[in-house]
Amino acid sequence: MMISLPAWVTEEAAAFWRSVACAPTYPCDLAPIAGRAYPVAIFSLTRLSVERVERWLQQRGIAYCSSCAERPLHGCLIAVRGHGLIFVDRSDPPEEQRYTLAHELAHFLHDYLQPRQCAIRRLGPSILPVLDGERPPTFEERLNAILASCKLGFYLDLLPRTTEDMERVSALLRAEREADRLALELLAPARRLLSQVDQQLQKGADPAERRHIARRLLVVTYGLPPAIAQGYATLLFPATTQRSIAHLLGFYD
Repeated sequence: MMISLPAWVTEEAAAFWRSVACAPTYPCDLAPIAGRAYPVAIFSLTRLSVERVERWLQQRGIAYCSSCAERPLHGCLIAVRGHGLIFVDRSDPPEEQRYTLAHELAHFLHDYLQPRQCAIRRLGPSILPVLDGERPPTFEERLNAILASCKLGFYLDLLPRTTEDMERVSALLRAEREADRLALELLAPARRLLSQVDQQLQKGADPAERRHIARRLLVVTYGLPPAIAQGYATLLFPATTQRSIAHLLGFYD
């Protein structure tokens, strides 16, 4: 099957940088940038877990119980009433925290804020109590397909810590794959990376060489965790005869 670069990924990443009104630098630290244009706050907690997030909220007068089993977390997103709270484990290495923040921010932008704004544009502000979980939708509102893509009430995303859990979630939930893809585009834009790889190698270089260079750039220049860098490099330069994203973008033809 041919690998393609979804148009929405580059469009949403470009929209983010337009909204925050600054050009990215690498490695990219999104923490001081995201709040410039989006209603999102970021918190770093040590030994992040489901119970730790719930206790943090309860200490601030927010009665919330996720109903999720206690487990350690890399990150967590809670969104309600159009605002997002992103939690990142301060105990993680800087490169892990960088990717965790980008992943949870991608969930906020793509899975929560965008469908919410679309619903408000199409249905008007009267739909806000439905989106915020304050009342159930009417029969007419249920008929509107736009509600199918909106998260009602609290939106919760928990990023598991173990690789096994991440592989399972990514295989089962398209939302996780899409958040990964947008996070990577925010931190290491594909076209920019492909151009850098092209500058360092001859056009006829083996895909394995390109993967090696891409992985090194992703770790050293873009500050990604090694495992994430390896996966992204393999996505861009698959070890098959299929056309890669690099070819589909017009490189190496």
